[in-house]
Amino acid sequence: CMDLLKAEGGGERFAFLLMDFRMSVMDGIQATRALREMGLSKLPVIALSAEADNVDDETRALFTDILNKPCNVPALKTALSSLNLI
Repeated sequence: CMDLLKAEGGGERFAFLLMDFRMSVMDGIQATRALREMGLSKLPVIALSAEADNVDDETRALFTDILNKPCNVPALKTALSSLNLI
């Protein structure tokens, strides 16, 4: 994913990213921070977390939205609708 986004115009290839907070190589917070540092500040990143209600304000600011896991279809639809993607 990072390689695709680093490629020229990579951030424009995707309407949004769905990012899990907990991943094995690089967690979602680190990955999103890296994306923002790469200049992809306008790319919507929707995070999934089992602890979405306990995320601090600094971390929350990295993401466009944070949804609770398990994620349900209505919550995802609401998030995508707020971005005018559906």
